[in-house]
Amino acid sequence: MHDAGGMGCGKCTGDLNGDVIGVDAETGSVVWRDSTDAPIGGGVIVYETAGRQRIAVAAGMNSRVWPVKTTTARIVVYGLP
Repeated sequence: MHDAGGMGCGKCTGDLNGDVIGVDAETGSVVWRDSTDAPIGGGVIVYETAGRQRIAVAAGMNSRVWPVKTTTARIVVYGLP
C-alpha cells in the first residue's frame, strides 16, 4: 500500500529490537523505520480505513524462546495523512 507520493508500506515487518520497518514491495528497499522501544513479537498488519493507510504493530512481549523481556505490551498504530 502506498500513498499518492509513493510512500507507505508495500511490506512491513518488525524485529526484536523494537524497530518497525516499511519495505518497498517492488525494490525491497527500506522506505522507513521507527522504534517502538519494545520487541515486536505479535506481528504487523497493514490496512486501510477511511481512505487512509494504517500500520498496526503488537509491541512488547515476554518469551521463554527469545531472549527479550519487556514490561509493557501495547498496540502501536501508524497512519498516513
